[in-house]
Amino acid sequence: MTDAKDGGRRGTARLVCGRRTKWLVLGVWLVVIFAAFPLASKLTGAQNNDANTWLPGSAESTQVLTASDDYRPQSIPAVVVYARADGLTAADRTRIGEDAAAIRKLTDHGILGGDVQGPSFNAGGSAAQLFVPVSMGDKGWERIAPAVDSIRDVTGASTGGLAVHITGPGGISADFSDAF
Repeated sequence: MTDAKDGGRRGTARLVCGRRTKWLVLGVWLVVIFAAFPLASKLTGAQNNDANTWLPGSAESTQVLTASDDYRPQSIPAVVVYARADGLTAADRTRIGEDAAAIRKLTDHGILGGDVQGPSFNAGGSAAQLFVPVSMGDKGWERIAPAVDSIRDVTGASTGGLAVHITGPGGISADFSDAF
């Protein structure tokens, strides 16, 4: 009786690990992987990484997050910096004023043009800055790079010794999103 059972196990082992069967098993797994691969991209649309969704509703942390929604800023600033080593010229100041006026008219990609602050000039007269708030809205980080690109379209590139940079949380976030 033991020999019959042992022969049954050997037969099963031969079936699973046989010369042809192991290739069949590999092929089935490859088909499953290739069939499931397109479905994996749909997972990112279904997941929600908001802390409120994975904490219990009765937890103090969840209650604090919910209560603090009104106090968390829904916008981040992009800071436009103008600098000239020898000091800003009258033409530079005119350009900065024109750029500020043009940026105040922007409303695309969450730019809150009406809330632009500046230009403000440093004491030495070699630099100026504008604060341009960008609303995160429900698009979140997807809005930052296009918003900063719109601001860059207005400010243009550094020319003739006047350096123009967009920095601050908005500028840095846009650079990070462009890098990835």
